[in-house]
Amino acid sequence: CVDYRGLNAITKRSMEPLPHVDQLLEDTRGACWFSKLDLASAYHQFRIRAEDQVKTSFRVPGGQYEFAVGA
Repeated sequence: CVDYRGLNAITKRSMEPLPHVDQLLEDTRGACWFSKLDLASAYHQFRIRAEDQVKTSFRVPGGQYEFAVGA
């Protein structure tokens, strides 16, 4: 288990606010097409930029590793 609290403390927060449900419903009123995404395994699908992989590194008795995808 990797403890990322230190990295989280210095990570810049996203300043993009999430829309309210009421606004989303209003914005999609009368729409003809909708889509649905199954993101059950999506966390393991996004790639981590090469220059940021070092930030995910961890060391175990067998060596040091870095994540290349979200984990």
